Amino acid sequence: MAKQETKEENKNTTIKVSEGTKVRLDHLKEHKEESADTLINKALNILNVCVRSPSLAGRILRDIEKTKKRKELLENPDTMIVKKSSASNQIKTNLEGNIQRIKTNLNSKN
Repeated sequence: MAKQETKEENKNTTIKVSEGTKVRLDHLKEHKEESADTLINKALNILNVCVRSPSLAGRILRDIEKTKKRKELLENPDTMIVKKSSASNQIKTNLEGNIQRIKTNLNSKN
């Protein structure tokens, strides 16, 4: 006997979403291959968790962000190095400026 498909998951439908909504859903992607169905289910699951435990929902979202950043680093290591390098240069410049101000203040007091 052939098994009949009666599960809802096996039926597909098309929905229209605005470009803005699609962009927002894409921001939830941890992997390029995730489908819209997976993203919508992920968002709904996070909302359900948020009702029960907002702090847990926050942790889930932070974990998603960490995964995305880790993946970005693996895929584009040069981009991340440039970002870190410019941030390091800014910190170095700020420190040098602070040291110079301290020296000037010390010299003016003597």
